[in-house]
Amino acid sequence: MIYNYLYVIQYITTHSKKGDIQKATMENKKHFDKIRKGFGALSFAYDRTIALGGLAEESTIRKESIESLNLRKGDTVFDICCGTGLNFKLLEKNIGNDGRIVGLDLTPELLNIAASRCDKMDWNNITLVSANLLEFNTDVLADCAVSTASIGMIPEYSQAIDRVMKYLKPEGRFVIVDGKTSAQFPNRAFNHLYYLAAKSAGFDFINRDLVGYIQSKYEIVFYKEYLGGFCYAIAFKRK
Repeated sequence: MIYNYLYVIQYITTHSKKGDIQKATMENKKHFDKIRKGFGALSFAYDRTIALGGLAEESTIRKESIESLNLRKGDTVFDICCGTGLNFKLLEKNIGNDGRIVGLDLTPELLNIAASRCDKMDWNNITLVSANLLEFNTDVLADCAVSTASIGMIPEYSQAIDRVMKYLKPEGRFVIVDGKTSAQFPNRAFNHLYYLAAKSAGFDFINRDLVGYIQSKYEIVFYKEYLGGFCYAIAFKRK
């Protein structure tokens, strides 16, 4: 094997005498377990499915979101919830052989496909980690981070964002690609159907103001909407 493939703890194991904390922990475990099982079962069709949603390997959304990071040769990048590694090709073009990618995902089946992609492309500078983002710990400080179609699945999205930022260098940028309802006419007429479809896949962005949270705490350096306003990319750094 030419890649590094690591497995670490997947689930929160908080123990407390307080019933509310224990209940929240169990609910979180069930939520992430549902996501892991769902994506694991559909891993064989993941790339085709996500391409139909406008997020193919070299889609405009991926290209422009990664361009917003202003990556340089030799940079280290965290690919949060990397799935099958659809961001890897564009990241490799920017950071080169001297750079490093750490791909983090909850679903082993998707990481297996990502590992095969690394083998096929002869990428030996990628480390794959199977972990729940909220439990992820590392000694590495990255230059930038990217997360495509994933943060909207995490109920504790603010904690997830802050955790990623904790492991970035002072000027490090984080770009998130995620879904939302559209404010554009006539697309907004389809908001309810879009929300139901997204929620069935694990997203619940109606009740999650990611952009508002980011704007309140960090400096936004890039924002653009795509797919008729149903998708957006937002890049930010520390103020």
